[in-house]
Order: sequence, then C-alpha cells, then structure tokens
Amino acid sequence: MEIKKEHIRIGLYVAIGIVLLVIVIYAIKAIRKLFGFSKPETVQVQWNPTPYLPDGGEVESFNPEPYLSELRDVLTNWLLDGSIRCRAYKRLMSLTDNQFIAVVNTYYETFATTLRSDMNDTWQSGCSIFGKQWDEKIYDRMEDLKVIS
Repeated sequence: MEIKKEHIRIGLYVAIGIVLLVIVIYAIKAIRKLFGFSKPETVQVQWNPTPYLPDGGEVESFNPEPYLSELRDVLTNWLLDGSIRCRAYKRLMSLTDNQFIAVVNTYYETFATTLRSDMNDTWQSGCSIFGKQWDEKIYDRMEDLKVIS
C-alpha cells in the first residue's frame, strides 16, 4: 500500500513541475513583451531575394508551401514535444540548395519576417542536446548560401 502512495506522490510532483514550467515559460514571454524585449511584429529589412545558384538544383517545379506552413507552425506555436521542430529542420536541410533558398525567400515574402528571426525566438531545436543542433546547421547553411537572415 505504501508503494502506491509513493508512486502517486511522485506523479503528482512531476505534474506540478510540468505545470510550473509552462507557467514560467509564459511568464518570461509576457515579461519580455511588457518591457519591450521581444521582437517587433514585423521586421523592416531592405530585402532582395537571394538569387539561385547555377548548380543548386531544380527549383521550377518545387512548391515551398508545405515547408512554409510546417516551419511557421513549429516556430510560432509553443510545443510540449520539440521533436516536431527537429523533424521540420531535418526536412528543410534535405532540400537542394535552390529549394532551400526558395523556402527562405518565400518565408520572408509570406510572413514579412526572416526564418532566422523566427528560429531565434524559439528556446530549443527539439533535437538532441548532444552534438551540433539542427538549427545551427540551418544557420550555417544560410551563411554558406548567403541567404537573407
């Protein structure tokens, strides 16, 4: 009988911890917004689309829309399970260079903010904490391709 009470107590502590963590995260966001530390709703950038590379792969029949909606969803919504964000990052990295450029260009055209800016506003990539994170890999690729950031 004592073992069950102990398990219930541990489960209750875990549940309370999760609720407190969620409250702290939302409180931090609210405080940042209150004191003006959060990013503005739109970013005013002198923007020219990143040109495609001659040897960067096929882009004419490529539709970036599924990538845009997936990325916007995982970057602007709070996720209890960050692995969804990690999968979106891995999918983005699997594109050819020109397809990657098309997604980044179209992201800015559609949402008036850069993909990098929205990625910076997240507090974790959703991937393993060991080794190089997938968001860092995307930042490196953006640097290499000289896309808007």
